[in-house]
Amino acid sequence: MAVRSLTRSGIKGGRSLAAAGIKAGRNLARTTANSLGKYISMLAGISADDHVLIQSITVGAGGTPSVTFASIPQGYRSLELRVSAQSAGTDNALFLRMNGDSGTNYSRHRLFGNGTGVGSDSSVSDTSITPIAQIASSAYTSVVAAAVIEILDYASSSKFKTARALSGWDGNGSGWIQLASGAWQSLSPVTSLVLQLASANIAQGSRFDLYGVK
Repeated sequence: MAVRSLTRSGIKGGRSLAAAGIKAGRNLARTTANSLGKYISMLAGISADDHVLIQSITVGAGGTPSVTFASIPQGYRSLELRVSAQSAGTDNALFLRMNGDSGTNYSRHRLFGNGTGVGSDSSVSDTSITPIAQIASSAYTSVVAAAVIEILDYASSSKFKTARALSGWDGNGSGWIQLASGAWQSLSPVTSLVLQLASANIAQGSRFDLYGVK
């Protein structure tokens, strides 16, 4: 009887510890994303008061194939998207599309490192921008990727839409960091954004905050 009680206590304690680890990881990733956003804004000479929250999306139970921001208001200079996310499957790239366009109308460039090496690549005819090359699997209990993605001149009808992003995650011996840029080769104002992983659902608890920058 004592052994069963001890086992049940151990299982309950393990679950509580795992849940606490996941929560701590997500909170740290959100704090990191917010800090990155403030730092990037400072370098660009943008005040925190210039950021207006448009919408926050937190992924619910079971995860989701994609996250969509629709009917984006047009009254801002640029958009900033802060991400803290996990993959419900294996480590995965996060793709970004504008106005639902899945044609080969995007170009991208990136520099990245994973703790054992560095690399770079580019494409001038792609079906999306890849602001985050790798989001950690939820199998890493408390590891959550953080990113800040900026979309410049999103409301313009005379310019292609440029995006830049800084992202990464640390798995205490493994991980990923990336600096990326890309363009949607369209003169249409951006009215919606769709984010999805290459081959898995976005995990429960992942959060996406979209800001308008005055």
